[in-house]
Amino acid sequence: MPVAEVFKPRVVKLLDLLESGRFKQFVTDHYKCNPRLSGLPCKQKDEPGITLAFNSGGPANVNDAVLEGLTNGTENNGGLVFGIEDGCEGIVDGLRGILLSGMQINGIKNRGEIILGSSRRKLTAQEIINLKDQALRYDLKIIGAGGDDTQSALAAIDDAGGRVIGIGKTVDDDLPFAKMCFGHRTAIDIISKLMVIYVRETRVNGRNLLAEVMGRKSGSLTFRVGKIAGITRTFIPEEFTQQGLQQLVAAAQRGALIAHHLLLDLSHATLIDGQNRTVDWIMHNIGQVDPEAVKIDYRGVVGIMHDISQSRASRGINYNSFAIAEGIAERGPAKIVEKDLNTQRPTLWEMDILGTKAVLKADRHFTPEVGKVQIGHIMAPIIQQTIGRPVFFERLTYEGRCADGASEDIMVGLDLGMYASNLAAQGSFGQMVVEGDNRTIISVPFSQLERDCVTKKIIPRNVKLDSQEYLLAMQFQHFLQHNAGF
Repeated sequence: MPVAEVFKPRVVKLLDLLESGRFKQFVTDHYKCNPRLSGLPCKQKDEPGITLAFNSGGPANVNDAVLEGLTNGTENNGGLVFGIEDGCEGIVDGLRGILLSGMQINGIKNRGEIILGSSRRKLTAQEIINLKDQALRYDLKIIGAGGDDTQSALAAIDDAGGRVIGIGKTVDDDLPFAKMCFGHRTAIDIISKLMVIYVRETRVNGRNLLAEVMGRKSGSLTFRVGKIAGITRTFIPEEFTQQGLQQLVAAAQRGALIAHHLLLDLSHATLIDGQNRTVDWIMHNIGQVDPEAVKIDYRGVVGIMHDISQSRASRGINYNSFAIAEGIAERGPAKIVEKDLNTQRPTLWEMDILGTKAVLKADRHFTPEVGKVQIGHIMAPIIQQTIGRPVFFERLTYEGRCADGASEDIMVGLDLGMYASNLAAQGSFGQMVVEGDNRTIISVPFSQLERDCVTKKIIPRNVKLDSQEYLLAMQFQHFLQHNAGF
């Protein structure tokens, strides 16, 4: 039971209370026993509406800031918040959780504890229908914080007529329309501090670092942490896609010299229809290539690391630091060995990664579980053998998830929760709430989110390789590779 110790005695199953007609009396008794928890809502109502609040997927370090903002806002509008414990586990277990109030949870925004907990369990199609039916029967509003899988489930409930609002959350920062997803800033802060320590160690002992960083579809965390820590070279999945190469070509054509340097590197580390292509070929033909034909060449990646090591060694610099996003495991050539019978979507792949046989599995929602491949663990000894100097490997994935939130993340989390509560009070459902430009909060109708035509899942966004932020980060790396002894 993840609920903080003080709340454990108050855990109940909301569905039991509603079905037996005991919920109203439960609320009355609850506040009689705990008068300071009432929160004194500004708008008293005889029949306050109930908002279900839950987290889903991996934890983000400011989930509780979102919950505090949501609870305060809902209470301020005369409603009640029932927090679901264990994410989707609590949803299917009779809506198990606790009645919340602003007085009760004031101050949790500053901790990464995540009092309601979360789970990676995902709702099946039937469970989505069940939740929708329960919400309609008992006039429940649903507000869920989570990533693309969670938002996809909420969108399905919206399609079926339920009253839902999503609060976009991925530590990877890969949700469309979001300027930055909540929790991402804190993860950058925590992981970059660790990475700085590892980079220092390379200099002290004259070794090489290979770090594998969290990021399935998006390399945002990898290249941002890499810039802060002074990583010699980062590799992210977007660099080995047709879309990414097209973006680099566009940047090179408008005069960005670093884009041309990157294309030169990537031409040796990218397979297009099974072959390495020249920069000139990529510049003129990448737009006509089948996106599925573009894959990573792991030996080419190791070759780039070797060339960087040799270049720096010629200037007396015998240490390097490299970082890869775990999502590059999905970009390698792979043989499909199993498919789902209904959708014909792949569910199991076999791969040869630098001579090591690896298996990539998809969960029942067809999401490849790239973290389980542990691509960095496979690559590290090959890199050491190729470079000819010691390489130590570190995997940095969950370190930033439950840490205390960075100040700006906390502010954004509070605003997201409060904004979502206001939308619910106004009856504006069927939307995902995210941070927009200039730290404003915006809402995007689920209908505007691009979804997979078969699975109906929201399609995550990728790093734009022609963006100023990415190109400047790569320019700094280019400087480290060829000019500086960092």
